[in-house]
Amino acid sequence: MKKIKYILLSILFSLMLSKNSLNVISYNIHGFPGKENKNNILEIIDNIQSYDMLFIQENWRYNHLFSSRMNDYKFIYSEKVNKSFYSSGLMIGFKKDIDLIKYDEKFFSDCNGYLFNGSDCLAYKGFIYLKVNYKNIEINVINTHLDSGSSIKDQEVRSNQLNELKEYIINNQLEDPIIMCGDFNIDFLKNEGNKIKNFISDLNLNFVEWSNEYFLNKIDYIFYSGLESIQTEAKDVLYNLSDHPPMQTLFNFIK
Repeated sequence: MKKIKYILLSILFSLMLSKNSLNVISYNIHGFPGKENKNNILEIIDNIQSYDMLFIQENWRYNHLFSSRMNDYKFIYSEKVNKSFYSSGLMIGFKKDIDLIKYDEKFFSDCNGYLFNGSDCLAYKGFIYLKVNYKNIEINVINTHLDSGSSIKDQEVRSNQLNELKEYIINNQLEDPIIMCGDFNIDFLKNEGNKIKNFISDLNLNFVEWSNEYFLNKIDYIFYSGLESIQTEAKDVLYNLSDHPPMQTLFNFIK
């Protein structure tokens, strides 16, 4: 049954690729130092090279591996800021037939925790914004990672970060199509999920659903507008290489 499902998905995928489509993956790769993590990153790299755009979180150590092993891609990496030990760990990769028009990176004004509560202040959280041109269509894309931790202060910080992200989109008048990916550390099905629901309502965004087989916590998101989403599944091996499952979708452009 699983083989038949894979064949049907492959046929659908091939049909979609014949149109104006964009294949996207968002993945928190748990990119901490260590031999086991490095081996996992190498395997991730070997299994994501069919995607048009990559939205990667927690890539703190492995820029060189991506750039040296993925020759068909261009990469935008997060910059390290003076007050932090690490960069935000954010990266966007895109195939070389996609042209970069504009790039911006913003760091959130607040964080919580140095040795506890997720230690988020050791690496500034924020977001990378790109405007790209793909097949003569301009697309606004964002990759982000919000504060972790479960304390009241962490929840307050996440609220502030969501507001900063929303204000950036509104103030810069970002128009459709929009793709926004990342680890928001807010579970859609728990009480704090109302923050996400208000966020996407205010910005008129849609979101990709989660596979219940892999997503015990609904904290990773792909938001979009001005596009049609055809939900697909990543390769099975990718679900075992990080503490987060990958999210992916195939976008079709609305004419």
